Amino acid sequence: MKIVYLHQYFNTADVAGGTRSYEFARRLVRQGHEVHVVTSSRSDGRRDRTWKVTPIEGIVVHAISQPYDNAMGPRERVAAFLRFAVYSAVRARSLRGDVVFATSTPLTIAIPAILATLGRKTPFVMEVRDLWPTVPIALGYLRNPVTRVLAKALERIAYARASHIVALSEGMAKGVASAGVDPLQITVIPNLSDTNRFRGVTDCRAFYDNYPQLEGRPFIVYTGTFGHVNGVEYMADLAKAYNSLDSDVAFVAFGDGGRRNAVSEHADKIGVLGKNFFIFDPVPKRELPNVLAASLACSSWVIPIVELEANSANKLFDAFAAGRPMLINHGGWQSELLAGSGAGLELSSTSAVTAAEWLFKHLSDTDWLENARTASEELGTTRFEVELLFSKFEQVLLAA
Repeated sequence: MKIVYLHQYFNTADVAGGTRSYEFARRLVRQGHEVHVVTSSRSDGRRDRTWKVTPIEGIVVHAISQPYDNAMGPRERVAAFLRFAVYSAVRARSLRGDVVFATSTPLTIAIPAILATLGRKTPFVMEVRDLWPTVPIALGYLRNPVTRVLAKALERIAYARASHIVALSEGMAKGVASAGVDPLQITVIPNLSDTNRFRGVTDCRAFYDNYPQLEGRPFIVYTGTFGHVNGVEYMADLAKAYNSLDSDVAFVAFGDGGRRNAVSEHADKIGVLGKNFFIFDPVPKRELPNVLAASLACSSWVIPIVELEANSANKLFDAFAAGRPMLINHGGWQSELLAGSGAGLELSSTSAVTAAEWLFKHLSDTDWLENARTASEELGTTRFEVELLFSKFEQVLLAA
């Protein structure tokens, strides 16, 4: 089967960021499929209509230069999405795949998928990673009534044209179904826990050589984007509140994004930067197992907007892969999963003091900590292991 895989932000394990598409694509190749990934190159800061074709582990990667970063404003982001949609539509159509698979965000990735299959019998499978345009509207990114109408129209058209839809959580599946899609056309395939990669670390010496200021200190780790949605300032506030309970525990954030400087300035202002709150550059996915292996627990933060609770954070599944307790500050299915399994905690989103006291109570309980690690490992192995979910994913494409 020849698969045209549309993902505007395709990452390999050599860079920071989510690698779901990379893990699925290379396994499709392993199964004997021909995979063409159509994506963008974002790091050089320039626009270029020339496609660069690179083989990566049997995957044929077609990349066009299209700048994008988390610091962009809403208009700049939409412009970047639309430019890529136009360029990738022509490319995807020329590849003439047996199936076109398009993964959002952004929702505009549906445009090249629709155009690539227009007038052909080629099926199109859509993957929903976030509920667009519901989330951007809730965040205030789409304020213009005309833009909202167009975005909702694109949502309806994308779902109607798709042969099948993959959703990353039950909440997303419900959101898709509420837009009029038959639930039988929706398959939930969450993010992935690569247990083989994350549980192979037995010596943290290499990590402490790179981050000597953390040696001997238990630490809570955040690995991800410093964006408006993530609200990493919360972690600095938590570090300040926790300091009065246990000054030895550190809070460490690895990442980049539009609000990194703001987070750093906030942490400095409240007196925790470089003391029990640290910010480091993002690490490639290949190095992430070393970071998590050295950590006491992992974390994922979002600002308090209910529409964000259906998200499926990579950080959660990496924690399960590494067998580390997970800390979050929001409700929704992830909170229910952690509470039901014992693999982590939901902390107060409104009071850093309350959150710190709740966290201190649990981290001071060695039995809870050990049980949480065991529960996390079990989730990674039995429910979210990459090979299990890939098999389900491949069957969706074959059925289409």
